[in-house]
Amino acid sequence: MEDETSWLPAELAPVALRLARADEAVYQLSELTLNWSRGAEDRGTLDLVEVLTDAGELDLVVAWIRPIPR
Repeated sequence: MEDETSWLPAELAPVALRLARADEAVYQLSELTLNWSRGAEDRGTLDLVEVLTDAGELDLVVAWIRPIPR
């Protein structure tokens, strides 16, 4: 790590490393969010079904909503 921060003044090196850790945490959180929004087998967060009505019209119905993890 010394080589990666050697160009910084010594007092800024710890700050740069904390920012790098925060940046990595945000990246990991975005990966988790993306994986959740895709869902199992890339189903997504909603399961939509086309339903033919008695009038011969096609309705789009939400059949399932994947819950948000806690």
